[in-house]
Amino acid sequence: MARAIVLAEGYLGEDAGKTANGLVLHAVTHEIVAVIDSKKAGKDAGQVVAGKTRNIPVVATFEEALKFKPEVFYIGVATAGGFLPDSFRDAVRKALKAGLTVYNGLHIFLSEDAEFAPLVAAGKAKVIDVRKPPALKDLRVADGRIKDLKVPRVMVMGMDCDIGKRMTVLEIVRAARARGVNFGFVATGQTGCMLAPDAGTVIDRVPADFASGQVEKLVCDVAAAKKPDVIFIYGQASIQHPSYSGVSLACLHGAAPTAVVLQVAPGRKERAIFPHMPIGPIADEIDLIERLGQTSVIACSVNGRGIKDIPRACKQVTKETGLPAIDPLSGSADELLDVILAALVKQGFKVPAKPAKKAQLVSA
Repeated sequence: MARAIVLAEGYLGEDAGKTANGLVLHAVTHEIVAVIDSKKAGKDAGQVVAGKTRNIPVVATFEEALKFKPEVFYIGVATAGGFLPDSFRDAVRKALKAGLTVYNGLHIFLSEDAEFAPLVAAGKAKVIDVRKPPALKDLRVADGRIKDLKVPRVMVMGMDCDIGKRMTVLEIVRAARARGVNFGFVATGQTGCMLAPDAGTVIDRVPADFASGQVEKLVCDVAAAKKPDVIFIYGQASIQHPSYSGVSLACLHGAAPTAVVLQVAPGRKERAIFPHMPIGPIADEIDLIERLGQTSVIACSVNGRGIKDIPRACKQVTKETGLPAIDPLSGSADELLDVILAALVKQGFKVPAKPAKKAQLVSA
């Protein structure tokens, strides 16, 4: 694998650093050899992100990271509105001058930036703007063909943005791969699209008329190509979020999931980036998902950030919702996978539902 460094200056381990966080924990196409963040320099990136050693050093400068002989450079943030922080421009400039391939998941396209485009044209560097949507001729309106699929579809949705949906779906995927489950993986967000899905498009850049149709196409294409026992879909959040409800609903309707895992964060009372917007009851989100998507929410994945007693928080979520509540990072992704497969069997699907180990489900 090519060696890669990640720019996360000031954001590693934070909600808006989710691209860097995801690459540290789940990168499969490139070897992450260093993360740039002067505020966390000297630490192990995995410890910063999830308390898990990944042997990925955090360094203070681009020059230090360059000593690891990278070929690839990731911009590791997902800012509100998708802008490039001014503090990042110097490192991006240096990466392009060094001839690195730069992966960018922001709304701003570096290939069209007045400063960076000439550097790409003049040298060996490449820019991959992950958020660039398919050509209009390749998009279509959803036509309901998803309803003809016989393969079960499990979507991870959330109570908010930057809440851990991607980490949950990738931990599920990791557990499924280790167990030998024949699965498909569809991504709808920028970081997920950098982590080797079977198909993916950053849906928030697709024109609204075609957003649900593109999700429908991705899922149907994966079903046809892989003939999987189950398809896992990295969805969006939240139907109640005034800023992002449109893309969330497009993903829900496009994928028409058989079942939904809802990502919750008991330690969060206000919406990320929008502290003036309170997060409502979990039960309200579940009700909307089930009615608008004609589906079932079968479990809650718990983001333990800011919580001292995560098992107790999981029990409280179960008491509130009546659903299994599991933190796949501090707990067990295998346990969450057991819940998912058992629910699909109950719905009549033929999936490999035998637990890898006896599941200790969190109950009220």
